[in-house]
Formats: sequence, structure tokens, C-alpha cells
Amino acid sequence: MSTRVDFYVLTETAQQARDLTACRITEKAWLKDNRVYLHTDSLRSAERLNDLLWSFRQGSFVPHELCNTPLDESVPVLVGHGECPSELSGVLVNLDQTAPDFFSQFDRVVELIATSEDAKLAGRARWRHYKEYGCEIQSHNV
Repeated sequence: MSTRVDFYVLTETAQQARDLTACRITEKAWLKDNRVYLHTDSLRSAERLNDLLWSFRQGSFVPHELCNTPLDESVPVLVGHGECPSELSGVLVNLDQTAPDFFSQFDRVVELIATSEDAKLAGRARWRHYKEYGCEIQSHNV
């Protein structure tokens, strides 16, 4: 089975808008009983997302933690950067500027594209990368 990739094209350029959208998508995926891995470009970004998942929406609760080794199998949402633990599957929310090498171990990949030209260029490169691997790709405007 091929990995499904959903590109969400945002109408805002702000980092906060992208992060909030990532949190909403993560919550929705978790509520549908998916394991979710939020992949970021750095430890600092991972910590920012980890904090935001506690407070992005009043009354929400998304059980999560920063990814570390050994992997806690009871935590449905992990936030990390660098290499992904090989045991993970489910939904990958990619917040890095490149497609991670391990994307194919997930059933679904979520890509968030801001409106800046740099973000669009990087997004197009990721689209081509996924297309080369035969992924089913869809695009959504949010």
C-alpha cells in the first residue's frame, strides 16, 4: 500500500498559524485512533510544538510527549526531530522543509505549506519527491 500525502496550503504566512493547524490536524487524527508523529526541523521547534499541544485550544487534550528513546508505546502522539523511531506508523505531520527519508513507514503524511515563496518552493520539491515514490497526493486549501 502506498503512503497517502495530503498537502494543506495555508492562507497565512505566520509560524503560529502553521503550528496551530498542525495541532488541529494532530488532534483530529488522534481522535480517529491514529498514532501521530509531528516531525520538526529542530529540538527548539519540537519543544515549541510540544508546549503548544497543551494549550492550542481551550478544553482540548492531546496526550503527547517529546520523542525519546526508549519509545513509550502508550503515548499516541510524539513530537520530535531528526531520525524517527522505526516502530512508529500511522500519521506523520511533517513540519520540516524537506521530506524525511522515513516517510514511507507511515500510512499518511500531512504537509503544511505557508504562503511565502520559500515555503511554496520547498513544498513543490516535497510534492515531486512524494510523486517519484508513487504516493497518492491530495491538496487542500485551508
